[in-house]
Amino acid sequence: MKKILLSLFAIILVIEEWLWDALSAFGHFLISLLHLEKFERWLTPYFQFVESLSKVLEL
Repeated sequence: MKKILLSLFAIILVIEEWLWDALSAFGHFLISLLHLEKFERWLTPYFQFVESLSKVLEL
């Protein structure tokens, strides 16, 4: 029973990784299709600020 559950868990992890990769690739495709590179570069400093702030506040 334990072996079956571990096998199912491994299969779910593989599917999750595949889904994550597919969604990431789709997101990059949409960024290039909609020409959002400038917008992404514009947001980058704000994301870095929020990350540093969250580390300070331990969120």
